[in-house]
Amino acid sequence: MSFFGRLTWEAIPIHEPIPLITSLVVLLVLAAIAVWITRNHWWSYLWHEYITSPDHKKIGIMYITLGLVMLVRGFADAS
Repeated sequence: MSFFGRLTWEAIPIHEPIPLITSLVVLLVLAAIAVWITRNHWWSYLWHEYITSPDHKKIGIMYITLGLVMLVRGFADAS
């Protein structure tokens, strides 16, 4: 049984330019953010201060950030 179910290479929207370009831009932005965090040595700070934090203000910041990311993703999927 496959982890992705019936997902095949035909599911990648190569013939539709807007979702393809949007996906590539998102991947490039995520890679750039990962490189930026790695160069500044912030992985341990992010892990200890944000990702595992019980502070309600930091959880709210992460929730709003995720909401904005999902809003952009929704715009990309709608096109």
